[in-house]
Amino acid sequence: IAGADKDEDGALSLVELASLVAKVAEQEGGVASLLAKSAEEIDIEEDQDEDDDEDILDDDDFGEAKMLMDENDADEDGRLSAEVVLKLFASGTGPTGSAGLSTERMEQLIAEVDKDGDGGLSVDELASLVALVVQQ
Repeated sequence: IAGADKDEDGALSLVELASLVAKVAEQEGGVASLLAKSAEEIDIEEDQDEDDDEDILDDDDFGEAKMLMDENDADEDGRLSAEVVLKLFASGTGPTGSAGLSTERMEQLIAEVDKDGDGGLSVDELASLVALVVQQ
């Protein structure tokens, strides 16, 4: 269930729900096994996912992402397009540590953190990108 809410708005759209049901149906035991899980098991899985995110991201990552967003979000919609992030990377003003990465690698990392696949990065997705770039 964790990760099904691609836009992280707290609700599943029909497309997200259909995608989740399709994934569950493909797994061994299908929908019945999912329904058999207790709420406690689901809560434990969600807590573990949150802990994993905390291990990767820190305040510096969010600070840098917020700064990049504030300085480059021309339309003030709270998102930077992949193209803008790549231009920042190419100009040397992208995420710290990105200078040594190829354009292709930056494109891969952007695609990896673009959770909803819309080609734009929220500040959280940008923070994830900063964390991944630092780890490279």
